[in-house]
Amino acid sequence: IHKMTGLPASILGLRDRGWLKPGMAADVVVFDPETIRDSADYGHPRQFSAGVEWVFVNGVSAFAEGVFGGELSGQVLRRS
Repeated sequence: IHKMTGLPASILGLRDRGWLKPGMAADVVVFDPETIRDSADYGHPRQFSAGVEWVFVNGVSAFAEGVFGGELSGQVLRRS
């Protein structure tokens, strides 16, 4: 997990990313490792992945139980 979260964030100088701690931006994907798969292809590139249950961006629910929530809470990330 660290090599996909905290390590790249620290290499890129993103001080508020990569960890689940108070005061940090919470970017979290909750998925089922048994059922996760990519559903998109060249003909249908905007399909959601199967097996993804929840997505939180900056602590705001962006995707829940198969439905996009409509919240666009992302932001451009710059080195600090």
